Amino acid sequence: MFMLHAASLGLPFLPVRFMIGSGLVDHWGISKEVRQTIDKLTDDKFVYVENPFKPGEKVVALPVPQLDTAIIHVQKASPDGTCILLGDEFHDIDIVVAAKKVIVTCEELVSNEVIRRDPMLTKIPCFAVDAVCHVPYGAFPTQCYGYYDYDNAFLKAYGNASKTEEDFKAFLDEYVYSVKDNDEFLEKIGINRLLKLKVSDGYGYATDVSKED
Repeated sequence: MFMLHAASLGLPFLPVRFMIGSGLVDHWGISKEVRQTIDKLTDDKFVYVENPFKPGEKVVALPVPQLDTAIIHVQKASPDGTCILLGDEFHDIDIVVAAKKVIVTCEELVSNEVIRRDPMLTKIPCFAVDAVCHVPYGAFPTQCYGYYDYDNAFLKAYGNASKTEEDFKAFLDEYVYSVKDNDEFLEKIGINRLLKLKVSDGYGYATDVSKED
């Protein structure tokens, strides 16, 4: 998250202390030899450097990610790319600012008049966006704050399918490659299933309140 924020600020690298003394400096995940074969990764995961303001003190310099294209889902967007983002931002704004190209998908495509009603809700400016696509339920099977909850059963099915290459390919064939667009995908999921995910007003998540006192 700090690295994404550093990318949005245009910094060449990010100095941190919190990795020192932890397993993060010992376990690379992707080895240096493999990193050298991947064009978008730096050869080193990190580099120890001296704090120029405190001689003798070491900090960890982390590389800043170079983002080519970002796809961000928001609740509302106008055709010019101005976006209303509700709830937790999950560093979406940092990603938008850092990326060279940004595609926004939205639950609702609204007019600039709607956008101007509450400027405090506008989190992504139009000049940072290259394209806007109206994609209802574009965050499915995860949740979209204020609109729908996550689909636990679908996420479990995805997890199970991911255990083998053969099952994962079959999963993609069924839900990705066999549908021509988002509308056909939603039809495949089913309206009843989607309606059950709708957020209950005042709760922030989907729940059956019909039997509550």
